[in-house]
Amino acid sequence: DMSNVLNILNDVTREIAREVQVSLTPEEEKRIDERVSVNRETYKAYLRGLHYINKPDPEQVRKGLNYLHEAVEKNPADPMAYAGLAQGYINLGHGPTPSIDSFQKAKAAALTAIKLDSTNSEAFSALGSYKLYAEHDWKGAERAFRRANELNPNLPWNHYHYAWYLYLAGAKEEAIAEHKLARELDPLNPYINGWLAWLYAYYGKYALAEKEVKQTFQIDEDHPVGLLAKSRIYIGRKKYKNAVSVLKRAVSVDPANRWALGHAFVLAGKTDHARPLLAELETESD
Repeated sequence: DMSNVLNILNDVTREIAREVQVSLTPEEEKRIDERVSVNRETYKAYLRGLHYINKPDPEQVRKGLNYLHEAVEKNPADPMAYAGLAQGYINLGHGPTPSIDSFQKAKAAALTAIKLDSTNSEAFSALGSYKLYAEHDWKGAERAFRRANELNPNLPWNHYHYAWYLYLAGAKEEAIAEHKLARELDPLNPYINGWLAWLYAYYGKYALAEKEVKQTFQIDEDHPVGLLAKSRIYIGRKKYKNAVSVLKRAVSVDPANRWALGHAFVLAGKTDHARPLLAELETESD
């Protein structure tokens, strides 16, 4: 019976804690003791939504959001469905073709999830992303990311977004450490692998970047983020023609990468190739 699945997980968690003699905090005890009923159809829609919202294609993200809205409609009291919605709208708002109200919808969904469950780590992670990418509230973002980590230190996307907060804050080694944690928790995710490679390349750690790019392509050949990272390695080594070649491939896989190709054209001294791309991007942004 799917309605009892989380209760079974809670019982298993308690048994494991007892066997390995781990002391649980009062908050952890409370979370384990909570009896949660799960609607089968809500859970199915939620899982389908999560599958799509972390895809690089905005249309797939929107498809994931549709599933998460379905989950909310089936059970308006489910905090996980709202937390998924919040992260989906964050991904859409921070992507290449955001809608005007993406971030506001993300904030509303995250706050609703927290209101329904003040210990929901995914909701705090989404709130941290909102504060980082939309409000540029650095302290608020850090508090939310840290709270999410306290509630669930094994949430890969929280470590991923927290890593980019640290990158923007200029904390080089801390950013890499957080990103590596995200990769370790979700080692077969080409998106996380690819951006870790990009981060290494940005900091001039080209051998490590190449290793991550190779792993990214082993998971997903020609993954757009892997191609971006590979081009960043070439740019760091001033091999601009190679970067242009790689980015042409990246654009064929995902046209949203035209901004990066335009930048590489400029570095390669081909401003006549960059201007048409700039004109296209400006027209689309109007």
